[in-house]
Amino acid sequence: MLSKNVYLIYPPGYSGSYLSWCISKSEKDSSITTVDNPLNVSDNKQYGGSGTSHLHYRIPTHSTIKEIMYWLILNQPKKKKIFLVNGWDNGTITTTINTIMNFDRDPVIIHITADNHYARCIGNLNAITKWPLYFHAREFNKKYNIDFFNLNNDIETRNKFVEYYDDIFPISFSLSRPTEDSFNLDFLREYYNYWFTLRNEHNPHEVNGEHYVIPYEKPKYFYSIDLMTIFDNSIFDIFESIVSESELGNFNFDFAKNYHSTYINAQSNLKFKDEIFMFRHTKTLNEYLCSHPLLQALTIKEMMADIPNIEWKNKTLLEIVKVYNDTMGP
Repeated sequence: MLSKNVYLIYPPGYSGSYLSWCISKSEKDSSITTVDNPLNVSDNKQYGGSGTSHLHYRIPTHSTIKEIMYWLILNQPKKKKIFLVNGWDNGTITTTINTIMNFDRDPVIIHITADNHYARCIGNLNAITKWPLYFHAREFNKKYNIDFFNLNNDIETRNKFVEYYDDIFPISFSLSRPTEDSFNLDFLREYYNYWFTLRNEHNPHEVNGEHYVIPYEKPKYFYSIDLMTIFDNSIFDIFESIVSESELGNFNFDFAKNYHSTYINAQSNLKFKDEIFMFRHTKTLNEYLCSHPLLQALTIKEMMADIPNIEWKNKTLLEIVKVYNDTMGP
């Protein structure tokens, strides 16, 4: 069984359920009760869009750290578990890590990131096509007057995705600072450290290491995994390193390794990277890039990287591409 709790922190669309399945299917004891095939192959509200791993038993479900703490208080599990924690921007992710450090003495924390622009695009395409419920849960349907369950592939919806992209769609950049290998947790940790130290000094019978977590600055076992790495066989080298270093349990990843290609082949949004690279090379639209309002928005943002003031709001994608080609030349 697991020797420590595992916290997978990621936004919807970042394959966290699949990583949870890989861990659960590869650990000696949990492998027996973990499904052989976690893949959902049809669109439905219960298991999300096609390509999710939601046939894998996920208790507690993917939720914020607050809801997970509610679940812990209500259910009081005795065994260590894998927790799927929703973090949709670096603020919520940092707060989540700080919170875990306040109630778990020895966690294994895995943060799924998308530092690469195209990785984030694929994560966001996954989120909107596999799990539109997320956007309604955050009430973006009301804020932007968009029904994410029944998207219109029209100019109005496309334009909202261009203008409000950073607000609507999750961000999960790595938390390491540009100049040093540390987390941006200083302010959050400072309060807990101050509270614990002050109370322990004056009331050591009430506040001590037996009843509370003794403050520590960084999790001992913290790992960042880039989304695109998940779609590569090297993910299992990373997993094997993590479970070995953290002494997480008795693992054998052979079954998951053999299954991995099945999961990758079901990820239709991986096509985006090749298609947008081809567009940059040929400057020619195809049916795929026109097929969804977010795909259209991402194509527009690709052109705006070259021509920031390009006219786009009142034009079809085909018309914008014509302006783009006329401006850029051969």
